Amino acid sequence: MDFRIPWGAAAIGIVLAGHHSDVTGERRWHLTLAGVLGAAAFAVSSIPGISGTAGLAALTIAAIGTECALCLFWTLPTGILSGDAAAAGIALDQFDRKSFRIRQPLFNRHHQRPYA
Repeated sequence: MDFRIPWGAAAIGIVLAGHHSDVTGERRWHLTLAGVLGAAAFAVSSIPGISGTAGLAALTIAAIGTECALCLFWTLPTGILSGDAAAAGIALDQFDRKSFRIRQPLFNRHHQRPYA
């Protein structure tokens, strides 16, 4: 399967969704609809016996939806918070993401089954 088709379409979709979100000033519905579209397309792509063309189309739509949702997500902290609070919210999120690498082994150790 050619990986350039879904990710190329996702790149175009990100630009279009971001532009439309900026023009209308509406962020939450763009994010919600993109996430639902991506999830539904992933569900369709997992149907057993789906043809290759239909699977590629579903994965392309899923890539567009999930990547648009991911990019639109980062506009929410600055839309909800202002000034120093927006900077602190983004910094807290980045700290949480970076520190997960340190915390991950602790979580994995507690969730392992004792008898395999």
